[in-house]
Amino acid sequence: MRKPSRLIRPIRWRSPISPLHIISNRFSAGAKRPRNRIYGLARRRKAVAADDNDATAHTSLAIFDLFSGRHEEARRRLLRALDLDPNSMFARGYLGISYAFSGDCDAAFTNVEEAMRLSPRGPLLIIWHLCKGWAALLAGRDEEAVEYGTQAADANPEFPDIYAVLASANGHLGRGDPARAALDQLSRRMPALTVGYERLNRPFARADARERFLTGLRKAGLPER
Repeated sequence: MRKPSRLIRPIRWRSPISPLHIISNRFSAGAKRPRNRIYGLARRRKAVAADDNDATAHTSLAIFDLFSGRHEEARRRLLRALDLDPNSMFARGYLGISYAFSGDCDAAFTNVEEAMRLSPRGPLLIIWHLCKGWAALLAGRDEEAVEYGTQAADANPEFPDIYAVLASANGHLGRGDPARAALDQLSRRMPALTVGYERLNRPFARADARERFLTGLRKAGLPER
């Protein structure tokens, strides 16, 4: 992974504003507290203000924008990061994630596959497989969603989103046993899970995408409350 040439100290991967740290938090079962979110936003804005030519700083702020629902602003920053560093695996992969949750499956695949090419054995391989699963699920390509969700599980079986994708996709496909098995795995990682559970919120750009995801979970057997 290429380290940033500037602002190295505040943007090491263990820092709260590094892309790897943000990825770990955003795709975990826990939700960030509002105070931490405000603190993180201030840190990211400060990093960009200190050096507008730092690709990692732009990527970190873009990830915050993405998970705050500002997809267009996130993509603008990610494209800026790629102008500065065309080989940024983080920026390329998160551009794919933005497209995935915006419903553009083909653009998501193109960018995520490029991120995988840039780092074929990197620690984020699980995230890129999972992104393809989300993209396929939200585009109604449920067979592919199951395929990519399974690949994500092979890479790292502990991420809750794997089982969210697999439960919803198998629910839409009418595969009761696999859907329930995935839902059981999801519920183990997110106890007391219901359709209205706050930690099921993801950066859906459209209401119909969110509803498709939740409908699949309902078909898998997830209760409303």
